[in-house]
Amino acid sequence: MSVIDEFRDINALEIAAGKSNCLFYTTGNQVQMLSPNTKTKVLHNFSLHQPTTLLITEDNIVVGVIEDKGKKSKIKLQAKLVVLDISGKSKVTYENDRNGIPLFIYHFPRSITSTENGGLCFIDCLSIDDYLGRIVMFSENRFIQWTYEGNPSINTNENPFSAVEVLATKSENVIVSDKFTNTLHIISKHGDILSMMDLCHVGIEKPGVMAIDKSGYLWVAVHGRWLYRLELSGM
Repeated sequence: MSVIDEFRDINALEIAAGKSNCLFYTTGNQVQMLSPNTKTKVLHNFSLHQPTTLLITEDNIVVGVIEDKGKKSKIKLQAKLVVLDISGKSKVTYENDRNGIPLFIYHFPRSITSTENGGLCFIDCLSIDDYLGRIVMFSENRFIQWTYEGNPSINTNENPFSAVEVLATKSENVIVSDKFTNTLHIISKHGDILSMMDLCHVGIEKPGVMAIDKSGYLWVAVHGRWLYRLELSGM
């Protein structure tokens, strides 16, 4: 392994790769882009809002943001999904679905993925340090299709659902890493649990962020120190 490039003072909190070898990232209140010619550009400044996660789709940048409501508000943080075009121009903001149902009840967007049919699936949790929350599937038609808050066979008061990353597969199933139960939850596109995989059986504990590569392998990071590649069939 060798270092090809080094960029200092970027302060990236979340990164995502786009077309043409561009790298998108969040820093402070902004979404920025690092181009192949190593120039940085501010695509969007959210001002009082703070980006917590982002997703690059074929045509858009989807950003989960939070707004600090202050001490006087019962809801300290207000979350929303903001869709930008690739140039950074705001296209639409989602706080509720078409029925007026709030997308976020825990008020912290942790991870976003997109399905082949244009839906968005994301983690709605309490905070960056508290994983208690749920998975929400938001359809292209702006309806909440389903939510998932863990499986009672393993998720209890002592071992609550602790979702770190959510990924959509080519078959539109969803994979969720459940950190403190050492489990991967495999959920169908209809919100039904298909299977749960105890990663302790393969020597993996406290799974964190994940990615699926072009060959279909699942990469799982643990503690920021180890990276595992897994082969999952039929996903």
